[in-house]
Amino acid sequence: PPVAYKNLVIYMFGTGEYVPKGTGIYVMRSATKLKEIPKTTEGEVSWLYSHDNPFYPPGHKALVRAWDIETGKEVWTKDFSELGSGGDDATICLMNDTLYYSCFFGYMVKTKGVTAAMDPLTGRVLWQTTQYYATQGCAMSGENGRLYLGGYNPPDEKATSCYVHCLNAADGSLIWRSEPVTKAINVSTVGRDFIVAYAYGGDTFVIDKKTGKIWHKFNDKYACTRFTLSGPYLLGTNVDMIDVSSGNKLVSTGPALDPRECVGASVSNGRIYYTGQASGLQLCATYGSEAAAQGSPWK
Repeated sequence: PPVAYKNLVIYMFGTGEYVPKGTGIYVMRSATKLKEIPKTTEGEVSWLYSHDNPFYPPGHKALVRAWDIETGKEVWTKDFSELGSGGDDATICLMNDTLYYSCFFGYMVKTKGVTAAMDPLTGRVLWQTTQYYATQGCAMSGENGRLYLGGYNPPDEKATSCYVHCLNAADGSLIWRSEPVTKAINVSTVGRDFIVAYAYGGDTFVIDKKTGKIWHKFNDKYACTRFTLSGPYLLGTNVDMIDVSSGNKLVSTGPALDPRECVGASVSNGRIYYTGQASGLQLCATYGSEAAAQGSPWK
């Protein structure tokens, strides 16, 4: 999604030609298929592609662009295609009046990706690094002067594991690299003392925020859930609440609105909110004395 800053709305995206069936070979969730990665970047890419496919034709440009909210006019554009091709698997976030951008360029080029800090009003690059970057399908998180980067893929074709990288937002230097994780998809969720990284249908990792070491992990076989955190509670699909500070206990669950399991719940003003992806049903859950006094919504 875009971010809004003062009178601007800022998007990151890729531009290039797409075809119904591309010539790039998908690398679907299997390190054994790395030998099938094209040796060159020639060819065309399908409009429907996997996050596990590190293939981007050279005509695809990685762009960040700002528009004036009131007039709709373009204010500035930053083109990162001098470093690599792609742009579809990128992420942005705002923190302390600075725009941060990270993009994965795949394995066929020398520069595998980039992370940059930018002036949101002008697009001017304040710093950039090509050593650390999100590796597809994972939003960047920012908090207290730190950036957290995950992804579907290992950082390069020689690596066999994925990682969460914690960077200093002031200069892009590495603070820590986590111990190996299966994957870190959708978002590296930031809590008070820990980070939660998740693999589709697999392990959920609870990572020490200070060191990057894995505290513990559990596997409830969720699909592509976008988890959120409130205190020690991990909030997932169908209003599942898991206490990751106490043996990953399921505190509460349901009702089961959503068979897709792609959406997590959120907390605001002491209530839990959830929107079913497949149905669009809206749910608001209460607790404590408010819950005891609340009647059933269908009565």
